[in-house]
Amino acid sequence: MGSGFEANVRPGRTFGITVDDIGKFDNNAENLTKFGGVEGIANILKVDSKKGIDATLEDLIARAQQFGENTYPVSKLKPFWVCLVSS
Repeated sequence: MGSGFEANVRPGRTFGITVDDIGKFDNNAENLTKFGGVEGIANILKVDSKKGIDATLEDLIARAQQFGENTYPVSKLKPFWVCLVSS
């Protein structure tokens, strides 16, 4: 995860769904229904639909390992002089 923290994450802990499965929900109610709708997905992902995720270190690491980190790519900033030259 890149944070430098170590945690004891149970091996093989999964959420019963893959990133590819989640990607198929986009505008397709039939795929969502296969997993029990919104409440079914919440149960599969071990999320309380009112409170959210557990957010313990172990839980966050397990989610990052299964689904990847929830971050945006950092964009490179242009040096100020490049902006001046291009205008």
